[in-house]
Amino acid sequence: MEKFIAIDPSTTSTGYSVFVDGALFNYGVLNFAKIKDSEKRMNEMGNAILHLLSKEKPDAIYIEKPDGHNQNIAEMLGEMIGCVRAYTISKKIYFEKIKPTQWRSWLNLGTGKRDELKQKVLDYVEQTYDIKCEVNDISDAIGIGTAVIKHYIKEG
Repeated sequence: MEKFIAIDPSTTSTGYSVFVDGALFNYGVLNFAKIKDSEKRMNEMGNAILHLLSKEKPDAIYIEKPDGHNQNIAEMLGEMIGCVRAYTISKKIYFEKIKPTQWRSWLNLGTGKRDELKQKVLDYVEQTYDIKCEVNDISDAIGIGTAVIKHYIKEG
């Protein structure tokens, strides 16, 4: 059984999706937006992500690579990605960062402004999985996982 997790990191809430043998198995969001202190929020987010990974025991992790953020946000996202990377090193599992433009192109979603692209992913997930996501962190995580399957598994 092949299991992987796709992660859409954010500084306030992080979406994730779990795929088993090429099928969507689980998804959700780790939301810490109510914690105003960014240092504490990042610590809580990191702990929650590590707990998720320890519970799910994936064979691989695909995470969205931050793109075009200010230095403070880029630094926080870098710390979070580093936390995930350290987990993959310690467990000897596959890890890959994927640019937003890359995974969206694997889903043939085209280009556009940020809000347009977010809506395209929300629509894609609803049409593909009959899941109406309330937050785009979840739809992006499902989109990343689906793109990985389309690109690496189905198109080989």
